[in-house]
Amino acid sequence: MAELKKSATPGSQEDFDFFVTTGDNLYPAKATKPTDAELDTMVGLFTSRKPIKDLPIYPTRGNHDCYF
Repeated sequence: MAELKKSATPGSQEDFDFFVTTGDNLYPAKATKPTDAELDTMVGLFTSRKPIKDLPIYPTRGNHDCYF
């Protein structure tokens, strides 16, 4: 996503303003209670990449995200 956004022509379809995840965003080591570090790691996958770090994220929960 970051590479697509980075190389996008302004105003093109690839120059997106937000993104949606399609579920199963987090696989915690302990299925019933993810740690803060695990959450930070997953969110960091999006917020550490300059082209997408400031974009809104609309996550959808998947079956692995609903254990806790």
